[in-house]
Amino acid sequence: MNFSFNKLAGTRLAFENAVDKIKAARSATYTVTSADVSNKYTAPISLAWDAPFADTNYTCDLAAEGVSLSQPTKDGYAPAHFTKTVNGLSVVLSAPNATAGDTLVVHAFAIHD
Repeated sequence: MNFSFNKLAGTRLAFENAVDKIKAARSATYTVTSADVSNKYTAPISLAWDAPFADTNYTCDLAAEGVSLSQPTKDGYAPAHFTKTVNGLSVVLSAPNATAGDTLVVHAFAIHD
């Protein structure tokens, strides 16, 4: 295989440009409602980036944190669907074993292409 790291050197980003491609955000605390329990899904939960992306060509990873759960050992909440914008995300969590009053925070990490 003919491979050279020197060929890659011309395409490397400066540190500050690489860091600008990465963002993290967390939602405000969300309290599960009786409607969420009935629907088995939460209402959309919003997260905002500290600075907008140029476009929506980014990949993200989501996690749901159970801040206060009625049953700490029960199956957790998980991202079911999300919508990306340049300013942030709207996330719906699946809630198959939800209990009204549980409090959650959604965490997101994103890297732009």
